[in-house]
Amino acid sequence: MEKNLSGDIDTFIEYIFNTGIKPRNSICFSFDDTRNILELFKTLLEIFTKGCKILFSENGKTVDLKNLKKKDIELFQNYFLSFGIVFHYRLYNVYQVEKFLNSKITNKRSKIILKKNKKKLDDNYDNDICDDMLMDYKDVKSNNLIDYRYKIKIDNNFYILFFNLLD
Repeated sequence: MEKNLSGDIDTFIEYIFNTGIKPRNSICFSFDDTRNILELFKTLLEIFTKGCKILFSENGKTVDLKNLKKKDIELFQNYFLSFGIVFHYRLYNVYQVEKFLNSKITNKRSKIILKKNKKKLDDNYDNDICDDMLMDYKDVKSNNLIDYRYKIKIDNNFYILFFNLLD
């Protein structure tokens, strides 16, 4: 059964993250203030930020991404699926990014797959780094939501967040 919600984004966020996970595509919400893909992307980042604070913050104000486990991300992905959005998350070590960027400078191949044991990387790190993963969302000129990516560096880690519409 689909639930139609109206109101502001904060009311929507409170409903989504305080009432438990719902089935895929079971919640319909109109993003009235969203006029283009970039604005939709920024709205989804706001939902991510505020949702993380509701689900994972001890003080209601901050979330340390370093403390999130794969099961936390999977849980979070299910919340997004309830309103028809696929939430993607990638984690790269700074050494992976540096190696990739150095390969670009020396004109080597543009996609690098690192062996996880080479730099003592554990299974939490992804190995699909490429140009698109590192492009700043402000530089993207696309009509596809999945092309917009938000990256944040914390200590020796790069966190890449992006979204897509559920088929």
